[in-house]
Amino acid sequence: MPDSQKPDRPIAAVTKVAFSDGTTISLAADDVVVVVGPNNAGKSATLRAIRDKLSEPAAVSPVMSGIEITKTGSHDELTTWIRAWAKQQPNNPQNPGFSAVGHTVHQTQIQHGWQRQDNALGQLSRWFCHFLSADERLQICNPPGNVSISQDGPSHPIHYMQRDDALELELSAKFKKAFGVDLIVHRNAGSHVPVHVGPRPVPEPGEDRVSLSYVLKVEALPQLQTQGDGMRSFAGVLLASSVGRESILLIDEPEAFLHPPQARLLGATLVEESGSARQLFIATHSTDVLRGVLDANSPNVKVLRIRRSGEVNKVHLLENSRVQELWSDPLLRYSNILDGLFHEGVVVCEADSDCRFYSAVLEAAHAARSPDSKHPDLMFTHCGGKARLPLVIRSLREVDVPVRAVADFDVLSDEQ
Repeated sequence: MPDSQKPDRPIAAVTKVAFSDGTTISLAADDVVVVVGPNNAGKSATLRAIRDKLSEPAAVSPVMSGIEITKTGSHDELTTWIRAWAKQQPNNPQNPGFSAVGHTVHQTQIQHGWQRQDNALGQLSRWFCHFLSADERLQICNPPGNVSISQDGPSHPIHYMQRDDALELELSAKFKKAFGVDLIVHRNAGSHVPVHVGPRPVPEPGEDRVSLSYVLKVEALPQLQTQGDGMRSFAGVLLASSVGRESILLIDEPEAFLHPPQARLLGATLVEESGSARQLFIATHSTDVLRGVLDANSPNVKVLRIRRSGEVNKVHLLENSRVQELWSDPLLRYSNILDGLFHEGVVVCEADSDCRFYSAVLEAAHAARSPDSKHPDLMFTHCGGKARLPLVIRSLREVDVPVRAVADFDVLSDEQ
């Protein structure tokens, strides 16, 4: 890599993933991988496997057999980078520890983890990979304890907002696009640092942020941790993805608690923030998140569909160039056809009335079966005419979605 293209800090990236069905995919350090598929197909398990194998390659996963990683930067550069922003613990000068945002590593662990040759990072894995769960996203919004901005390193994402006005305004602007209100850090609340939600108070002449009158205006606004799960989840993702220094970010079900417009906006925001030195893996059940990711028009997006066949997780990758080509087609972009990615199979009809008819037939047939039989996970969709059937069938088949088309009461094969 030419010096002009080298990242300004050490990074670790997943360059190859081997799945249990024998499929192997190659990845770049700035790829955005969206993992989709039906329920219980292995989407979340894929993210957990990446996290676990980065720490220890022998970690067992039913979905993934192994990963390969690359590391950019020397051990000395890594040590300098960690020392520059993490808080050094003074209790052991011979083997100092460094802590930041809830995780700690010692000097000897830095050297050992970076020099490993087995595609793992050991104790360093958390410094380069973050698995962001739904529960953590909600907890991030709780006020952390106050710290000395000049002496203490940040131990919570809100501390970064506390010490950086520009970051606060940037995150607030993104939050306002979703919910119409600002995020305001209360820097004078005492032992904790709460974030408030509402219209940002404007200091009056002769008033500043430490003025009692201004502080009372901030305190009159509700605190973020008292808001609904949707607001907290969205803010938690923004905080973790914006202030985290990890080069691999794994986000499980970012759509949790969000309405469709916010889920779509979050998908686009995540891609726009990912940058050139971060890999982003998103496991989602939501077409809205997927649409947001595709709306960002990034050339780095890959769609990975997983489905379960017996005890095997079948994997199919749609390369970014093909993603862009398919997404440029108005029929696919402005219909619900992509919802089929999240079902075990799709039935494509000519018109909406046909969908309702065949769906009703299926419901009646299922009701006549034993009460404990599994409900068919089929999606019925229409394409607005027989001439468009081939395009829809080919597009769904490209991402390994079992599909059948019904036209004039005839069931067409996949190839028609």
